[in-house]
Amino acid sequence: MAKANDWFYFKSSGGQSKSIGPFSDDQLVAYLKQGVLEPSDKLTSASKTGGKWIEISNFPKAMALYEKTAPERDAAIAKRKAEEQKVHAAEKEKQQREAAAKRQEWEAQIRSVTDASSLSNAAKIRDEVSEILTTNETIMYIAIQTKPIAVKADAVVATTKRLIFYRPKVVGRVSFEDFLWRELSDAHITAGVIASTFTCKHVNGSVIKMDYLDKKSGRKLYRLAQEQEEIAFETRREMVLEEKRAGAGNFGYAAPPPQQAPAVPSAAGGGSIADKLKQIKELLDAGLISQEDYEAKKASLIENI
Repeated sequence: MAKANDWFYFKSSGGQSKSIGPFSDDQLVAYLKQGVLEPSDKLTSASKTGGKWIEISNFPKAMALYEKTAPERDAAIAKRKAEEQKVHAAEKEKQQREAAAKRQEWEAQIRSVTDASSLSNAAKIRDEVSEILTTNETIMYIAIQTKPIAVKADAVVATTKRLIFYRPKVVGRVSFEDFLWRELSDAHITAGVIASTFTCKHVNGSVIKMDYLDKKSGRKLYRLAQEQEEIAFETRREMVLEEKRAGAGNFGYAAPPPQQAPAVPSAAGGGSIADKLKQIKELLDAGLISQEDYEAKKASLIENI
């Protein structure tokens, strides 16, 4: 509960006004000596001003004290300003350190996916491509053209699932062409005097390419494409083996008792007809000959019996 002789002072700052207090007579004197209060500030006290707000310049004793303590007040104000400047400088330095750390982190993120000299351009491409990525798809590398003329550069973005060709158009538009890794093969890099050209083939027979890549970016893109080709090949091989294992497991019958096999005539060129038939059947199962080739070879062997 504020006492009758307790003071409040009125301050305006940042477009907002508020009263500060309560404080005692002794505190009022200290505020005047420290320069916290100025003649234009307003005071109020239930006992001294009847609750009215009055400028300090209208209090003779307060103004006399204010003028008398000018040196002490100037020193206090100077000290307070020095402390405020020190705090401000420390806060500014902290903000600069945080900004530098964020900048380094940002640059490290961009450099981890590109060797382009323009990090801002690489960052723009990364952000725009990230908007079309699917679940669990991440960017592995960005190769940007280094055309000698002042035009917007195209780029190739290699992700964990596909190869995306980024082609900027006029008025800020961008076109995207993407190809799944499993649909691509025969990656190739042709190095010129200044730049290199990356090419690969699509399953539909078309050739996809990106020219004007610097040699480092071209080699990195080629290496990633080779790795993805190996992964795709191994995946297809595993699928074929799995299908064969699943097919072999679908037969559940009791094997007949062993019987004495009749003698089989030999085929021309050495080996029995049965051996030859077995050999061409293995070629068919391995996918090395077609069904038509198998039937033709089988008929030829049987004719020679």
